[in-house]
Amino acid sequence: MNLLFTPFTLAGKELKNRFVFTPTTTSFATDNAEVTAKLADYYRQRAEGGVGTVIMEPGVVDPRGKLTPQSMGIFTEESVAALGGITKICKDNGVAVFIQLAHSGPRGRAAFLGEMPVSPSAIPFFKDEPVYELSKEDIGHVVESFVTAAVRAKQAGYDGVELHAAHGYLLSSFLSPIMNRRTDEYGGSNANRAKIVVDILKGIREKLGNDLILGVRFNGKEYGDQGLDTADAIELAGIFEAAGADVLHVSALEVEVPSLVGVAAIPATSAPGKDHQHGSFLDYARQVKKTVKIPVIAVGKLNHPEVAVPAKVNGDCDLVGLGRSLIADPNWPNKVKQGLLPDQCIYCNSCFKGIARGGLICAVNKELKAK
Repeated sequence: MNLLFTPFTLAGKELKNRFVFTPTTTSFATDNAEVTAKLADYYRQRAEGGVGTVIMEPGVVDPRGKLTPQSMGIFTEESVAALGGITKICKDNGVAVFIQLAHSGPRGRAAFLGEMPVSPSAIPFFKDEPVYELSKEDIGHVVESFVTAAVRAKQAGYDGVELHAAHGYLLSSFLSPIMNRRTDEYGGSNANRAKIVVDILKGIREKLGNDLILGVRFNGKEYGDQGLDTADAIELAGIFEAAGADVLHVSALEVEVPSLVGVAAIPATSAPGKDHQHGSFLDYARQVKKTVKIPVIAVGKLNHPEVAVPAKVNGDCDLVGLGRSLIADPNWPNKVKQGLLPDQCIYCNSCFKGIARGGLICAVNKELKAK
């Protein structure tokens, strides 16, 4: 385990260890997407807990792209100061800090968006939720909103941004052959479906040069025979690297959710449950890592030393992502370093149910238990 507590240099930034707190929406923001004291304290606890890098939850780049009614936003100038308070908390604890930039796309709901969700094609993610197919002009506006959000992130003191191109949200849907049936330059081949992500990466570089570390989170595998497979993920990784990405975060959208079968276009979650093995998505990171020169973050039940340590030793990844482990116990890294047993996530996924109902909860963490 000591190897995972050694420093690592990412695009010129020294990280104090190899652990990354991966982004998960909390729904602790206001209905106007503003930072709250509860949200700031949530990140303070995890920054103090010993993790080397925090990738904050999705900061939506447009109010029409909220993931939940209380999604955190980075689409106004007023958001810069409040988010800057969180970056200061992280940096005061020697923690590198990123924000994930996101747009819900077809996974949004008109009930809280106030209008129809948008999608690369006229294909609903949820069969009961009609979507609006983006025009080329609309796509240009989306790209601009991501680039502008990255500029705000730099102003707020972030070390980097991560583009959320996973889990069925807007950028992910462009990458997906299930969701993207366009016949123009934004559809068809992997290169075409990745064009919107490439445009955003290049747009940020044009604005900020190398002043901001750029990451992309994407699916190493999608549910079903028609979704992205490992060969697609490898090709996409090369495209993102060539476009200027500094780090790749390999997740997946392949864990079947029976209640979504027949209800959603991709009836799956990105969260392996208690019956899934540790390191469920590690092979996808491994395959990507073999083909790129930039660092790779792996995720998916990697909190067990017998999985996390070999993953690093064997070169499967450079950085180990911890999500639910740090929700259950924000002091997980400090405790492990001291030889103590952290409170263990039981992978019940009650956290996600809470997010959808107005605020993150946890069956293990007493401070996050449902009232």
